[in-house]
Amino acid sequence: MFRKKEIVILRKGQDSLSTKRSHVYQDVIIVLTVLFVFLLGHGIRDYYQICRELSDKHIIEKQAVRQAETIASQAAEIDSKNQHIENFAGQVNALKLKLIVLNRYEQEIRTASNFINSNGHDQLFGIGGSQAENLYQEELTQDHYRLIREIYGQMDQLGPSLDDQKEGFESLLRALNKQKDLLNATPSVCPVRGRITSRFGDRLSPFDGRNVEFHEGLDIASHMNAPIRAAAHGTVKFAGWNGSYGKMIVIDHGYGTTTRYAHIAKLLKKTGDKVQKGETIALVGSTGRSTGPHLHYEVCLNGRAVNPQDYIIYQ
Repeated sequence: MFRKKEIVILRKGQDSLSTKRSHVYQDVIIVLTVLFVFLLGHGIRDYYQICRELSDKHIIEKQAVRQAETIASQAAEIDSKNQHIENFAGQVNALKLKLIVLNRYEQEIRTASNFINSNGHDQLFGIGGSQAENLYQEELTQDHYRLIREIYGQMDQLGPSLDDQKEGFESLLRALNKQKDLLNATPSVCPVRGRITSRFGDRLSPFDGRNVEFHEGLDIASHMNAPIRAAAHGTVKFAGWNGSYGKMIVIDHGYGTTTRYAHIAKLLKKTGDKVQKGETIALVGSTGRSTGPHLHYEVCLNGRAVNPQDYIIYQ
């Protein structure tokens, strides 16, 4: 494979040539030496490179572990924040519902009492605010947590107060509705437009002009077929012919109060009908014992006739 070389060295000033032969494989030695040095340098460089890479890898792994722990901690903190926000939003929504209920009671109370605010506002409680997702727009800090805790405390105190106020509204509404029912059931409307010809109490008989009789109602003269109105809310207890009263309607208003309408020309309601205050129930006539078209109007309290003029507020 390798060729052997013979080296001859000639020296000047000598009579004879001296030769020195060296049977070496110089080219092989040189090549191997260069190759060894090259490989050794590369090996050392690669060794240090590998050492550095292993060190860097170890550092990266530690950083990755720390980052994973940081991410897990941040995720837990975010979940905690989200839970706080959801709880807060739930309490806010619960308070909104209570305010809506109170607003409904307020409107009913206004309707029952015909109350209008002097400042022109229609309601005592304003309903509004952000939705729960809007609370996520700003990063929560310790100050935010403190604020939320304070709000929690205030809502814990406000909740029972709203419940108490709701009960108060319910009680007030029941009282107002009862009062409104009583007012609606109390005769206050003049049943027919006309002229009073005979008042409540003792009077001379309109038929003979001599005998004194007790008149239990109020006679109001009007033109034939004039509308007769119910003096209050109630239920028709009787509608038909009743002797000298002629055609007659009796309305039960509850609370022990009834009204009677006699000498009617035409009945517009029948027994059992519900009537509203001011609603037309019949037409003026002169049926029964009567001297001309008029309405005989009575008010009875617990079965006893009282003066109808005391119950006429609206004409």
